[in-house]
Amino acid sequence: MENLEVTINLPCLKLNIPEDRINFHTLERRVFDLSRKIGQELLEELLKYIDVSAKDYKLNLTLELGDTRVDSFSLIGNTDLAIKLVREIREKYKNFGLAMDTSHLRQLNEKPLVFIKKAFPYCNHIHLVNCIVKDITSNLYGDKHHEFGIEGGEISIEELRNILETI
Repeated sequence: MENLEVTINLPCLKLNIPEDRINFHTLERRVFDLSRKIGQELLEELLKYIDVSAKDYKLNLTLELGDTRVDSFSLIGNTDLAIKLVREIREKYKNFGLAMDTSHLRQLNEKPLVFIKKAFPYCNHIHLVNCIVKDITSNLYGDKHHEFGIEGGEISIEELRNILETI
């Protein structure tokens, strides 16, 4: 495999923050937003490179969106953002899609059935799993993939049934 070389040209950054609003939290938020944007652009470039290589092997590439605030703190979490990324990459590379994970959707505060329907045209895989996110003191807190119907679980048996009937 050849070496991958990525060049990033960063523009001169100018933060327009009124003097009376400059504080640590404002600067931290701006730096976080900028870091996320740079990370997303890097991810897009890397995925395009990998996608080209995957075509030679007739592989499909799948991006699994993750949570951004509970367990994995993923770069790509929000379903709308993931769909936007897949649309852009699919303009050139058709073998690219999404894996929708019901646990991650719950951790993102997104309703699994609603967002699976929304992302379905872009899906390569749907991962049906449960999680606990309301009780941070639980040993099962986070993306532990426990059974459906567990006490404190985010996805009930009825919700699972609705998802399966829909897909």
